[in-house]
Amino acid sequence: MSSETAKEFEGYARDWVKLAREPNTPPEVREQLLQMAREWMHCAMEAENDAISAACAPAAKKASPPSQ
Repeated sequence: MSSETAKEFEGYARDWVKLAREPNTPPEVREQLLQMAREWMHCAMEAENDAISAACAPAAKKASPPSQ
């Protein structure tokens, strides 16, 4: 995944938080909305980690010791 994907997922999380903050949102629904926001943030972090790993893979390959 890419850093752009991570940003998109963060945007989804923000949208869920905005819905949870609506004044007429019942408490039980608010908790569900915040849980969805947490899940999207988890996905965003995973996507960012994947993007970093993919970007570092060529450098890591060059830095690894030669096979014997």
